[in-house]
Order: sequence, then C-alpha cells, then structure tokens
Amino acid sequence: APSAEPTIKPTSVPSAVPTSKPTSSPSFAPTVEPTQAPTYSTFGPTIAPTFASTMSNSSTTNSSTTNSSAARRLDLGGTVSAHAHYADSADLHSSEQAVMFATPMKLPKSRTLGVSFSELISGRKLDDSSAGCPSTCNGRSCDQWEELFPAGTMTCELAEASYGCDCSGCDCNGREGTAAPVPFPSTAPVPGPTAQPTETLVPTVFSTAMPTTLYNYKYKQCFDLYGAPYTAFPSFEPTRFDTPEPTMTPAPTSGPTALPSPKPTLSFPPTPEPTATKVAGVSISITTTAIEEGESLSVTIVLDAEPKAAVTISISSGAATSYLSFSESAVTFTPSNFDTAVTFIASAPNDDIDRGDYYVDQIVFTISEEDGCDLTGDAVSCDQKVSYSDISLGSTDVTIHDDDTAGVSISTTSVSTTIDNYGDSLTTTSYAVVLTSEPVDDVHISASGLGDWTAPSSSDLVFTASNWDSSKTISLTSTAASSNRPVCPNGGLYCTDLADRTETISHTADSSDSMYNGITIDDVDLSVTVVYDTQLAPTIDEIKFSDALNTLIVTLDSTSDKAGLSGTFDCDSLFTGDTVTDAYLGSGAYCAWVSSKKLTVTFGTGPTILVGDVITIAETLLQSDGEVVSLFSTSQALEVAMPNNPTYPVVVVTSPDTLGLCDSMVLDGSSTSGSGGRDMTYNFTSTDSVSNISTVFAESNSQNSGYGEFAVTVDNRDLVPNTNYPVTLTACNFLGLCSSFSKDVKKSVNPVPLVWITGAHPLYTTYADDISIRGEASLPNLECVDATVSNNMEFIWSEVTGGYTGSLETKAPRVLNIDKNQLLPKTTYKFQVLARMTNEPTLNATAVVTVIVETQAVVAGISGGATSVAGTDSDFTMSAAASVDPDSSTDAWEYEWSCTDTSTDTDCGLTLATTEEITVPAGGLSVGEYEFGLLVRKVDSAGNIRNDTTTASVIMIAGDPPKVSIGTLDEKYNSASGSFGALVGSASSSSDVSYAWSLIDADVAITSILMSTEARASVTAQIELLTAGASYTFRLTATDEQGSEGYSEVSLVVNDNPSSGTLAVSPQVGETMKTAYSFVALSWVDADLPLTYKYSYTVVEGNLDLDSSTPLADEQPSATLADATLPMGSAEKLSYTLDGVTYYNNFTLIGQVKVFDSYRASSTAYDDFQCVKAQLNAKQLRQTSKNLTSLAIASGDPEGSLQAVGATHHMMADSSRRRLGAAEEEKILDEFLVKGRRVLLTTEEIARAELITTLEDTFAISDITEASMETVLSSLAGILSVPSELTSDAETDGMDLANEVLSEMVAEETVLSSTAYSSAAEALSYLLQSDLFDNGDTDGAVANMGDALADMTATVLIDAANGVGYEVESDNIAMHAFRHEAQYLDSLSVETPTADGSKSAEIMFPSTFYDDALSSYGSDESINVQIVNIADQVYTSHDARDISSGIVQAVIYDSSDSEIDVSALSSPVSLTVETNEAFETDKSSWERTGLCETDGAVLTFDCAYGDRTHTCDSAAAGVTSIGSTTYWITYVCPGIIPSCLWWDGTADSWSGDGCSLASYTSTSVTCECSHLTDFSIGKNYSLPEWTTDFTHTPTSAPTGVPSPAPTPKPTPKPTYAEGSPTPKPTPKPTDGVSTAPTPKPTTTAMTAEPTISHAPAAEPTPKPTPEPTTAAPTPKPTTAEPVPAPTPKPTPKPTPEPTPKPTASLEPTTASDDGGGGGGAETADGSGAIIGAVVAVLVVIGGGVGYKMMKGKSKYAVAPEGAAGAGGQAFAGTTVQQVAPE
Repeated sequence: APSAEPTIKPTSVPSAVPTSKPTSSPSFAPTVEPTQAPTYSTFGPTIAPTFASTMSNSSTTNSSTTNSSAARRLDLGGTVSAHAHYADSADLHSSEQAVMFATPMKLPKSRTLGVSFSELISGRKLDDSSAGCPSTCNGRSCDQWEELFPAGTMTCELAEASYGCDCSGCDCNGREGTAAPVPFPSTAPVPGPTAQPTETLVPTVFSTAMPTTLYNYKYKQCFDLYGAPYTAFPSFEPTRFDTPEPTMTPAPTSGPTALPSPKPTLSFPPTPEPTATKVAGVSISITTTAIEEGESLSVTIVLDAEPKAAVTISISSGAATSYLSFSESAVTFTPSNFDTAVTFIASAPNDDIDRGDYYVDQIVFTISEEDGCDLTGDAVSCDQKVSYSDISLGSTDVTIHDDDTAGVSISTTSVSTTIDNYGDSLTTTSYAVVLTSEPVDDVHISASGLGDWTAPSSSDLVFTASNWDSSKTISLTSTAASSNRPVCPNGGLYCTDLADRTETISHTADSSDSMYNGITIDDVDLSVTVVYDTQLAPTIDEIKFSDALNTLIVTLDSTSDKAGLSGTFDCDSLFTGDTVTDAYLGSGAYCAWVSSKKLTVTFGTGPTILVGDVITIAETLLQSDGEVVSLFSTSQALEVAMPNNPTYPVVVVTSPDTLGLCDSMVLDGSSTSGSGGRDMTYNFTSTDSVSNISTVFAESNSQNSGYGEFAVTVDNRDLVPNTNYPVTLTACNFLGLCSSFSKDVKKSVNPVPLVWITGAHPLYTTYADDISIRGEASLPNLECVDATVSNNMEFIWSEVTGGYTGSLETKAPRVLNIDKNQLLPKTTYKFQVLARMTNEPTLNATAVVTVIVETQAVVAGISGGATSVAGTDSDFTMSAAASVDPDSSTDAWEYEWSCTDTSTDTDCGLTLATTEEITVPAGGLSVGEYEFGLLVRKVDSAGNIRNDTTTASVIMIAGDPPKVSIGTLDEKYNSASGSFGALVGSASSSSDVSYAWSLIDADVAITSILMSTEARASVTAQIELLTAGASYTFRLTATDEQGSEGYSEVSLVVNDNPSSGTLAVSPQVGETMKTAYSFVALSWVDADLPLTYKYSYTVVEGNLDLDSSTPLADEQPSATLADATLPMGSAEKLSYTLDGVTYYNNFTLIGQVKVFDSYRASSTAYDDFQCVKAQLNAKQLRQTSKNLTSLAIASGDPEGSLQAVGATHHMMADSSRRRLGAAEEEKILDEFLVKGRRVLLTTEEIARAELITTLEDTFAISDITEASMETVLSSLAGILSVPSELTSDAETDGMDLANEVLSEMVAEETVLSSTAYSSAAEALSYLLQSDLFDNGDTDGAVANMGDALADMTATVLIDAANGVGYEVESDNIAMHAFRHEAQYLDSLSVETPTADGSKSAEIMFPSTFYDDALSSYGSDESINVQIVNIADQVYTSHDARDISSGIVQAVIYDSSDSEIDVSALSSPVSLTVETNEAFETDKSSWERTGLCETDGAVLTFDCAYGDRTHTCDSAAAGVTSIGSTTYWITYVCPGIIPSCLWWDGTADSWSGDGCSLASYTSTSVTCECSHLTDFSIGKNYSLPEWTTDFTHTPTSAPTGVPSPAPTPKPTPKPTYAEGSPTPKPTPKPTDGVSTAPTPKPTTTAMTAEPTISHAPAAEPTPKPTPEPTTAAPTPKPTTAEPVPAPTPKPTPKPTPEPTPKPTASLEPTTASDDGGGGGGAETADGSGAIIGAVVAVLVVIGGGVGYKMMKGKSKYAVAPEGAAGAGGQAFAGTTVQQVAPE
C-alpha cells in the first residue's frame, strides 16, 4: 500500500435515517422521528435528512445537509467527513441524528439482527426486532469490540441481552464459534454511499471456489469514530493478510463534544498484494420460493468479480399472468460497485381473487454487459477484470399460496313476512347477498322458487370486481294467494284463500369466472303469516231521519276510524250514489261524525230524500279503530228509515184577534215549525158558511202546486162587521204528519188598533226560563171612515187568570218580559195586552196568549266527572251534589247508590248509604274498574214522582293518587264564532300536583282549542273549533311529587245549529224611505225549540262585512218581519259574493236572518235586493225622517223608529246620496234652537241634532236587549259619523246617550255583541274628533267617556270565560278588554289592537302584581282588565302642555265591575307607548366644545333652546393637579326627551309622580309606574352636562373663549401630546335615559392625578356612549401614576349623599351667575329658573298617585308633600311639566 495518507472525499449522505425507534435498546434510538422518510438507493448519491439542532433536548427542524453547524465535523486534510453525533447520555437524541459515513462500509448483513453493523453504530433503528446478530465477530473478542465502539454502544453481550440475539457463532468472550453462511435479511439492507476513496486500496485475494450465496466484501476501510480508529475486515477470505492498525496523529480527543485543534491524519501500513485469479460470476440469494399472498421474498444479487464494464441484471415475471411485483426491475453493477450487494423485494399480490389453493410465478434473471473496459477512477487494469457477456442466469419458480375462497354469503336462511286480513302486505322482509372474494368477471345471482304472491325486489343481482364486497339486499313482499280484495267474501276474517304458507327461495350463480360459475348457494326459507284484524270493519246498522227531520243519523255496528274525516265534510267523501247529491240532501248539506259509531247528515236547502231511499257507503274508506285493522267496510246500501219520534208540525197563525172596520183579515202561518227543512202543505179552512171566505181560502190552498200558501188575506170587502170568523190552518210535513191550529177573528164595527201577540199559541215555558211576550200593533185604519185620530197609542199588560203576581211593568210598551223563577210549574197563565189610542181610549183592542209552564225533570249528577281515578290506600267519596231540580221545588231529594264490578258485571259488595254523599273506605275496593250508579228522586205532595239516573266510572289503582274533580258542564255548548267553555278542575293530594288536560279520541288537538297552556287546573276551550253536534271527552290528569297520577273525565256536547232554512226579502226592488220591505224566514229546523229570528241588513259598499250588519228589529219568535224601512244602497256598481255566487249590481242591500234555537245555537241565511234612492232633497229627507220616526214612537214602535233613523243617517253619510242636484250643492241655512237661542245652522247640522234627539226618545221605549242595543249604538255611530256637522248640543247629547245606553246594559246584564262593541267604539271615536273636549268645561264629557269605556268592558265580558278577551279599534280608540284569573295576571303582557297605521300601546304587569294588588282576591277569581289607547287628548282644556302621545288607560275590575285601586306597587307596571312624533336619540347635535384658559372665564354656548353659559373653574374640573388651568370642555346642551305622565284629577293636570322613564326609541317610550290610571307621554328638557378634555399644551388650541359662542355643531377638539393621559369623557345619555338628572361624573377618567408630558401631540380617544348603570360616584383621585381606566357608566339616579369632590358634568341650576358648588352656572334667558324648578322636584316619591276618567271623580290623593316645584315657560308658550322623580 502506498505510504501517503489517503484522503476521504466528502459525499452526499445516503438516506439512512431511522424510521422507527428500537423497542429494546435505547442506545441507538432517536427520541423524535424525522419528518422525511428515508430513501434507499443503490445508484447515485442520496441526501439523508438531518435535524438542525444542538445537543440539547430542544425541538428540531429538518435539514437536508450534513454541513449543518449543529453537526460535529472532523477536518481531515482540508476535507470534511460526516460523523455520528451522540448525546451525553446513552440515547441518541433525535436532533443529533447519526449520519452515514462518506465511504461504503462493507459488513455482512444478518437475518438475526436484521441490520448491518454500520447501521448499528450510526444509530439506525432495527426494522425487525426479532432479527439476530452477525454469524461471525470478524475474529475479534468482546473486549476488542468494546474498544472499537464508543463506550456502551455495542458489544456481543449487549446484542444478546438487548435484542435476544444468538452470538454463539461469534468468537467473543472466549467463546469459539464456527463461521456459517449468512442468510439473507428479511428486509432490504441499506446500501452505503457510492463515493470511492481517492487512492486505490489493494484488494484482498479470494480463492476461485467461492459460494454463490455469500455476500463478499473486497475492501477494508478505515473509519474514525470520534477519534477511535477502526479497521473492518471482510470475512470468509481464504487468504488474509493482517494489516497493522493505522495510527492517527495527533490523537483525537475522546468524548462527544471534543473538537481536535490539529487535523488528524490516518496512516495505513502497506498491504500485501493478492495472488488469486478472478472468475466472472453472479451470486444470487433468494430467501424462499414459497410465500403467502401479500408476503414478500428477498432476492440479493452481487457480482463475484469486477466487470470490465457496466453489467445490468433485469428481474421480471416469467408466468403468462404476472403475479409477482418487484421493488426494482433492474440493477447495474459497475467496476466501482460490483461487490456491493443489491437486494430486490418480490411481492405476491394481496388481492381478494380466489385462484385455487396456490399458483406459480417465475422470477426471470437476464444479464447484459456494456462493451469495452471501464477504467474510470480505478487502479485495477482490464486484464484483472472479467467479462459477464457469456453468463446466463435462468429463472426460479415461486409458489404463492392463495388465502381467498370464492363463495356467496347469505345473511339469513330464514325470513318471514306478514299479510293483513285484507290480503295486502303488512310487513316485508329482506336478506343480504354478498361474495366472499373478488370475481375475475361479473357474477349474476338469481333468486327463484317464489310463488306468484311473493315478489322479490330483484331477481338478478350482479356483482363485479368493483362491488363484490358490497352486500345487495333482496326485499320480499307477500300478499294473499288470491287477487280478491278483500280476500274473504263480505269482508270476513277467515277463508281458505287467506292462510299461512311457506316458500323456499333458491339461488344460482352464473359467471365466466370458473370459481363462481355454478357455485353452491344456500336456500332461504320464507314464512308468510296472516295477521288477523282484532275487530271487523264496521257495517251500517241503521240509517234514519232524526226526530227533527233535518238530518239523517247513520249508526254503525262498531267503532270506526271515521275514515280519517273530522269536523264537517262533504258527504260524498264517504257515501256514493245519487242520494248524496244536492238534489237529494239539499244545497249546502254536510256530514259530521258525532262519535266513532255515529254520523249525521245535515240537510241543506231544499232536500228531497225520503223514507225508503237508499244510502250507499263507499268501499275502501271506512275501517275499524281497533289496534290491528286492514279490512274496509264493503259497499253497503241501506234504506232510510222513519225517525223514532218524528216531529209533527207546530202550527202558528199570526193574526189580530179583532179587526177594525176598515181592516182586511191577514192570516200568517209562516212561523209554523216541523217542516223538516222543506215545503209543507198549508190548508186554510173556516167553519163559516160565507162562501166568499171559503173561496179565498180555496184559491190560496191551490197555489204552489197544491202545497198552498202559508199566508192568506181576506179583503175587507169580503168581511161582515160585528162578525166572528173561526179559521183553521192545517199544516203537513213531507212525512205526511199534520197538525192544525184554530182561532176566532172578530170583525169590529169601529176602527180599532190592530194588535196581536207573535209566536206560538199556546206558549210553552218552564220555571227556569225567561220569557218575552211580544205584541205587535198598528194604528187604526181610517180609510173607510171620515175621521181622524191621534197617533199616540198606549199598551196595558195584564194576566187575566190572576195567578201571576209579579211585575207587569215594561220599558218597551209592546214587550212584556218575565224573568225566570216567576211562573210556577204545572200552572197555566193567560197574558193580555190592551192597545188603545191615548186620546180615544174607547178605540182599543186586545190580544191574549196562553202560557203553559211545564214541569221539568230532575237531573241526576255525580260530582267530579264521568270517569275518575281513586287509590286503594285511602277513602274516597261519591257525591250527588251535581244533581239539580230545574223547578227548584222544596220537595226532599231521595238518593239510591249502586256499585258494579265491570270486569264481572257483579255487585261490588259494598253497603252504600242513601245519602247525597257516600264514602268508600280504604281497601273497600281492589284494583279494577267499577261503575257507580245514582238514582235521584223527588215526590211532590200529590204523589207525582220525578226521577233520573246517571252513572260514573271509578278506576281503582294501587296507592294514594291525587283525587281529581272537574266541575259540572252545561248540557250543551254552541259552536258559533266566539263561543267558549270553561273547564274547571281541581285535585286533592298530600303533595303538590301538576296538571295536564287532554282530549280522548278527538278530531282536534287539545293545544289548538285551549286559550291557555294545558298545564293548569282550569282552562277555557274554544268551542267554536269543535264540530257541531259532536261530543268530546276532556281529561284532567294530576301528577303528585311521587309521580302518581289520577285523572277525571267529562263529556262536552256541542249543540247542532238550526238548518235547512231560507230567507226571502220582498219586494226585490224598492225605494228608500217609502217601500215597506218584508223579510220571511222559512223551513228552519232544529231539535231545540222554540226558534227565534233576528233580522238585519248590510249596505254593499267597499269591503263587504256581513258580520257588521244593522239589526232591523229585536230578536223575535216570528218568522216574518213586515213593513221594514231601509236605506238606499250604493249608487256605484259593485261586485259582491253571496253563497258562493258573485254579483255585480248597484243600490244593493243584503238581507240577513240569524236563527237561534233555545240553547242559542244559530245559523244565518241571506237574500240580496235593491233599494234605490228616493227623490228627496236634504230638507225633504229630514222631514220624511221626522214623520216616520214620530209616528213609530207615538205608537210604541221603537224598531220602526230605529229603521227610519238608520235609513236617514245612511242617506246623509255620503254627499252623493245627500245632495241630488246642483241646487243642493250649497248647504241650506235654517234656524235652530241651540241652548235656548236661535242660530243659523245647515240642514245637515239640524238633521243630525234632530236624529240624536229622536234616538234618545227611541231608546226610552226600547227593550234593553242585545239586538235592540246593537241597533241603537249602530244608529248613534252613524249619526255622529260626520263630526263637522255636529252642533255642541249634539256632541254633548251624543256622549250622554252613549253613556246611558252602556250603563243600562250593565244594569240589565245585557251582553254587548261584537257589532255593538264596534259601534260603541266608533261613536266615541267620532266624539273625540269633534269639539266636545276642546271647548269650555269638559269635566262631564271626560267623566262620561271614562264611564262609557268602563261599561263597554263590563258588558262585552258578561259571559266571557277566563282567558277570553275582545279587541276593537276605530279611528281614535283601540281597546282590549279581557278576563283572567287573578293569579295569572303576574307577568302578563297585553297590547291594544293596531291597524291602519294606528299607534300601539302595551302594558306588562310585574311578576308580583297579584301579591301587591290582588292578594285580597282569590287566586282563581275572575278579574276584568281594560287597556285603551285613545288617540286624542281629552284633557287639553285643563292642561294645554305639549303631549306626544294619546292617552293610554289601564284599569282592572273585580267580578262586580267595581274598579280595583292599584297603587304603590313594589314592582312597577311597564307601559310601552308609540308616540305621535319622533324623539331625537342621537345627542351628537346637542354637543358643543369650549376652551377654558383662566378660572372665572364664562363660555357661552348657542343651544337649541336658548344660550347657555359655563363658568370655568379648573379646580372643579379637576385639572389643577397637572399644573395648568387650561382645559377643554364638551358641553351637552339641554334637549327634548320624553317624560312619563298620568292625569291627576285632583290637581287637574298631568303629573309624573310614581312613574319613571325606563327607555325610549325615536318613536316608542317605555315607562314604569307604580299604579294604574290614564297615562300619556310628555316632553321635558334634559339637564345640561359637561365633561373635561384637557392637555398641557394642545397643538392647535382655539381661542380661550368662544366668540361670540360656539357653533351648533361640535368644534374640533385639540390634539394631545403623545404619552399624555387620555381623559375619559362623561357618558352621554342613551335611549335608556331617565328623566331624573344624571349625577355629576368625575372630573377626569383617570384613577390618579395626571402627569404632564411634552411629547408630540396625539389625537384624543373618542368618547363612547356606554350603557347606563347604577354606578356610584367616582371617589377623589389619588396621586398615583396615571393609569387609563375603563369608560365609566353613567349613574341613572342622583345619590342622596354629596360627592367628596365637586364634579364637572352638571352645572348648578340656580338662576345666578355663579354657584352650585363652584362648578359653574347655567342660564338661558331666564330659563335657568326652569331648570332650577326641575331639579328642585328631584325627590324620590313612594307609592303611586293617579286619576283617570272614571266615574267623573278623583281616584287618588294629591301629590305627596315635598313634591312642589315652580313651572316655567318653554316650547313656544306651553308649560314645562314637572319632572317625574326617579
């Protein structure tokens, strides 16, 4: 060997970075894994990632260079070699990753250790922890190895101990081993770098007979490992020359941190030359030739001798189908790396294809060599190299074991389906199919074997190579083995075609993949089961007419699902055939389920169906309501049967008993009932032999196709004076059932008034009913005599039998009202009315009606509910207290109780008392269901017995559940709009309970019909949402704290409405004020007689509102209203829709009749007609109206007068109707007496004043009924509808009349209908638009307005249930009146209605309202609440200040309509009012700025409401501590803010005591008040505020004093020196500003005295507007270093205690030039006194005082002592109100 020192060139570091940490030995494991995976390459340099870091344990960053400053370097002759860098500990830190050396290190690979020694010493992790150690130790002992490796890094013992290695083949520690062949490692070895030394080293000499499986190394290489020399020798050399160890000078310093100062040099002694001859050969080692799928084998290749040129060995698969894959396809060996072994990995596929048990592939080796001889960088001559061109390598078979198995997996082999009784599928089933291996071609799986009655979702499943492992589902749907539906005849349950069955599904596979084609697949067994209905489909049991003949009752034999129909519905939804058409059932017929077994068919107009006609139910619609149902009712046809107790006609003939000399005989049978909703036959007869009467009757009877006419007139000329005519009317209905009525009519010899009593004769009533006997009359007819008579007529009522001793006084002369409990049962009375002319008493006539008071049956009732729950552990009671005697007899009650065990239908075995209440002891009944029966009886002195029975179910459960009770319900409830029902419940329990209401088997949800949450003991149901004629079961469940439940149930019956009738108005065209119209209501039917009729009309104009019609008369028993006077219709041609038909017409009116049964259920019919304008000018209209009204009033006919008044004001309402030509365009002035003096007024003004007087006179003779008061209030609103045409007297009279009408309605407990409610609000609204509240003394008007509003609340809520309210809105009044239980007013929010742009108002009661205001009332006591928003001010004449809203009145009343005083609430009522004008919420325009340069300087600010001044005072401003008296201020001028006011009647002015401003927006203000009264929103000045902005030397300061004053807009502020403290501004008022003055904020925003900085100026921090809080005043600043503080929040209320130091936000409010604590003074042209007065009243006043327009007197005391303050002028002459203190 040459003696020169070889130089090792630096090369790229190979990627030998470890990929995982060794699990056994920590010595070679980095603690952090690299982010870049290592790469392994044979050819060319690779860059190994390193971690740029120091030796510490810090985190690392990846680097791709070995020249990092963090790595240790050794400079050898000017070159750098990379070295492994170790930490001080035994572990190799990840940031000091070891790197490979610059030259290859050729050591043998070991399967046991699995890693080369070079990897071990470089810190490589082990790829296989089970690998072993090298089979030799290179002839070195363990001591020698320990010397070669750094301390503790590697020994044989360490390899054995740490890695479980077997070093038995090593010659270590005195152990002699035998060298063995080296097996191939299981993983690819990491090749070394490809760089070669600059000088050729002499190779060793090998023999020619070398094993081909050996990995032979050619060179020795010297390495330095931290200064430790090491020579590695190849093993298995036949001839080896020992080379002395090299020496290093100077010797390197040991230790990982030492760096040698001189360059160390390696010196190698010469090596002897080899003597062997080289032979070409390739060593190929293969680890195995049999592998599993997914496994790999290793192929290692190395050349035996150095080639002349590059040799390439290729590896490929030799099989027809290549299975193996190779990590490399070829490798090239060059003379420089021929002896470096290369390992390839051959991998078997890890797929899912089944190729049998095994299959074979070949590894084919192909060798090629380049031409020539490569001597690049080599010291070996060509003759020492060999050629590989003649070598053939061949191939090796590799057997691959297949781990896949072809198969078809079925998820289950047994499935089941069900079918229902109808034959259709009830439940389906499915199973999944999937392949177990990947096919090489598509596989088709087909299912077969199913019968015709089971259908698979798919019979051919296709699996491909991409979806073979995704299961496919086959769903099976079975039906009955028959196409018949239903399967069994006649809808039966069982038949042979409906049976269980079993089917088998077989599967076949078809594929070109031999592994799958025809493969065996499991069968699937299918079980088909019939699920039989638990109940047969219902069938029609019976169809018959109802007793009233207006409905059909369809009864089923079992309960049904109602075909899914609810409410009312078209009958063809359930029935089929001609019998359900309008021709049969009538126009407008409908059906409704009244229970699950009963259906009603209510006839429309003109039904024709008869007994014997057939009704057919449609198929596949109706089912049972059982748990399991499938069968439908089959098509059934059933004949309509007769009713059980058919109604016979009740014949009523209306006619005067006595006719005057000139009168004709008019016999009217229109009120006859019992028609069944269709035409009856009318037959008039007379026993008189006068042929001319009989002739008239015969002619009438022949009309209408023989049905006859219901009314007949016999002319006066056919009648003989002083003759008595007996007449009879016989009426027959469509069933042929007939009744007759006979009476005598006497013809007088003198003209007499005509008088008759309407309704049935005799009149049947009961002790418990009110009755109204209504007489009709007309003035004597003088046409046939030459005489005159006064129009004044009087009426005298009497009872001719003497049995009646009650009052006979009447308000309406023609109507006698007798209250309930006045007429005794089993008694007959005769009431007579005498009508006579006042001035000619001899001209008189009488009419008599017989009144029969029938006995009523007693009604048995069991308290608590029809069904209830009781516990076995406690006593429970049953009470008959709910039993009633409607006749209220004094006869004693008798009781009999029974108990039946419903499970056995046997007696319970209890001994039950014969008392009203019985007790069942604890344990007396076991768990189960029992029925208690009750019989009640009364026996009178004559032995007459009245009795009744009832039952109640009791469900016994274990324990002691709550005992729930529900109050007794009314017999029937009406479903009309606005109908409600109270459900009053309670529960007794040993603990608190929770409640829940529910509906059982109902067609509506409980939550949809309740007015409140269902979680209350008592609730209100909206009956209008329930189906008429149906019955509903309500259940109240109570749950105690232990979870035990009890419940009770009651049934609520909804009344059916009258039906089948019509209305006819005649004539169809008439003239206003002249034509007498007739309204006739025919064919109305109801089971609850008698019927009454209410007639009205609506003028078609604008939006047609048929619910706001004008009544023509009071509700009456007569089906005919004659001689009605009507207004003109609109001249404009308008469209309107009536009964679904759209019409286009002008001058149209729509007549209405509302028909009521005895329970007040109602229906309405309409008829349209025309009423054209009369040729009347204004004066003629006025005179015609006077004539009609005076005649009606004189004859005791208030309805006739009201009709004329209504026609008149309708005519006057529109100028197009009022003025009929150019001559009428100018108003005509006339004299009229006003307050005792004559004045000139327009005709309209006179007419309206006269109409109010007429209306007053009419009201004086009107009965106080719902209908008549509707007419009065409607007429009053019409008269007042043009306020500009009202005289002052008319205004006052109108207000008085409104108040009087409503007051009398309260006294008579007459309900204010929705129409009357609206009319009353309109009338009051028109009065508010008039001058009534603007001129003179308005106290009376204000009081009347308040009384009227209170009475409206009282009357509209007369029959209201809790939770029910009524809203009304007119132009100036929005009102909400509602009733609620006292306990539920807490936290309740109520709004007034808003529409058409009206302002809103809302009140929210506090959560403590009941305790504060209503604690003396029961929690469930009803309280009436009234909230009114009045747009106009009624107090203007008393207090003319500027008000920004209307008046909001909030009042509550008790059940007796007495107002409840609400004051001194602990928590305020919140009131939100929408204002009439906007308030400014952005205060920036109120701000001004000024500069204070010297103390005492006065700044003047031009504020919007007058100049304001500020006196500079640096001490008060808090700026003296910085050594300067110069500072800026931001001044906020006073502005207009809202204030909360209430009317103090005692002071006769607005007050703010007890109210505070909570918040406001630009258009809405929220006040909080401690009382209820009349409220409004006023205006107030805000108090001025100022804040300090200061700096020592501003960069651009303005002049010291604004001259003459700052501009309205804020002056820009100066900048501030950098580093100087930023002053914190005082918060400005926000939307939530209160009316109380804001306390003075601190002078600055600092927490310490400021320091002065002369740094460059900086902009000041903008001042935010924080939310107001209740923060306390800021304490005196300290002298600490300045620290910027958070922006403080303003204090909304003044602090009673003085602040420690003067503050600067508010100036004193005296009128002087200076004062107020030295902070400056404010003046505003004398307005300082105003502000002074404002501040002077800032005292907290407890309680609440108030006054509202109620009953015309003060309700509260004057303001408390100490609240006085002076007022001043502001707002252009109005008075500034005193501020309500916070």
